[in-house]
Amino acid sequence: MAGSIHIEPRTDNARAPKGMLAHLKDLKDWKIADDEPDIRGWLVALPDGRLAGRVEELIVDTDDMSVRYLELKVLHEIVGTDDDTYLLVPVSAARLDDDDNLVIVDRLPKAGISEAPRFARGVPTQDQEHRIREFYDPAARAAEALDRRAGDQRRFWGKRRAGREHAPYLAREAPAARPVEAVVVEEVVVDGVVEKPPDAGKREGRDPPPSRRT
Repeated sequence: MAGSIHIEPRTDNARAPKGMLAHLKDLKDWKIADDEPDIRGWLVALPDGRLAGRVEELIVDTDDMSVRYLELKVLHEIVGTDDDTYLLVPVSAARLDDDDNLVIVDRLPKAGISEAPRFARGVPTQDQEHRIREFYDPAARAAEALDRRAGDQRRFWGKRRAGREHAPYLAREAPAARPVEAVVVEEVVVDGVVEKPPDAGKREGRDPPPSRRT
């Protein structure tokens, strides 16, 4: 799925090595597109309305200069730990609130964010990316089966993109979906509602996309 947050160069000479993931703060010659909000520092909410933490940093895929993961600092009571912890959430699992500076993580498996993979801070390894996809992708695919528009850029931006439908990074088509593993999904949380996707687990099995080198 295409990243929903576009990164643009600060100067004409901006360069970044291809085929890697990097924190946006480490890409000194790049920035978030001028007319889009920098969501770093925004609060994060769960589908039931509970505040979960805040967006600490963004992880960029340098192949297409788009954000692939949100690095969240999650409150310890949400994940059942003694201290606040960090989680990586794919952009496809989140959306922006229409009215407030708030990120809503609303594509979660039944287990909820407390069971999400946890790692030390930093860009994920190939194995860690695989574990992240295993956790979040079934809910995203089930949501898209229920609503064909769910994977579109409009879902992530909501009303914030109104009037800018022809911006090149909003209007561009997402690349063809890469093969992914077949899974059985009995129920998922979609915008705060538990849904049973049609024909869950019966779609054709596919292989996961190759992980990027870090």
